[in-house]
Amino acid sequence: MSRTAFERRAWDIAWKKGDTAPAVAEQLLDGNGVPVVLSGASVKFLLWIVGEAAVHVSATATITDAALGKVSYTPTSTATDTVGIGLIEWQVTYSGGLIQTFLGSTYQKVQIEGDLGA
Repeated sequence: MSRTAFERRAWDIAWKKGDTAPAVAEQLLDGNGVPVVLSGASVKFLLWIVGEAAVHVSATATITDAALGKVSYTPTSTATDTVGIGLIEWQVTYSGGLIQTFLGSTYQKVQIEGDLGA
């Protein structure tokens, strides 16, 4: 069986269907590699499952260190209910209403695998 480079890449995180751990964490950096200050901002965690027409998860993320641009998201069982490959983005809404989306240094990749008990 032949696989594309995308399929061969190691996953940044792997969940089983229905998992609620581990959390996903990222440090958001600007184009110069400087941490984005998140004071007064809100952040959404976005997960798109390859092949789905719409974003699978759009949920509030936790800002763990506003000065250093650190965020995290702990999945719900609904977030991990679909088996497949997913891509993550972090969407920041600044206090003035401007919106900026971050991939991290590149898309974080998630593999959601079927549960043996399912």
